[in-house]
Amino acid sequence: MRQEEKELIEAKFSGINAKIDSNFELLHLTLNQIKEQTILTNSRVNGLESQTQFVRFFEKRPILLGMVILGFFAYSFTFLYLEFFN
Repeated sequence: MRQEEKELIEAKFSGINAKIDSNFELLHLTLNQIKEQTILTNSRVNGLESQTQFVRFFEKRPILLGMVILGFFAYSFTFLYLEFFN
């Protein structure tokens, strides 16, 4: 092979190599975006799970929920009574 043919083949391979590298960079960028979105979604889901656990706790124990509500009313009426008569 002549020198010109070798240079032409090397130029074509370097172009192919550059294209493959750019495709991998694009792939890594896309994967990083997917990872960021997954982290955001997981944090939202974790927040909803904790809220759901709170609700489920009182769904299983409705008497306890009633007691808590009555306790809040008693507490607030006590302070209202003290404010009114003092």
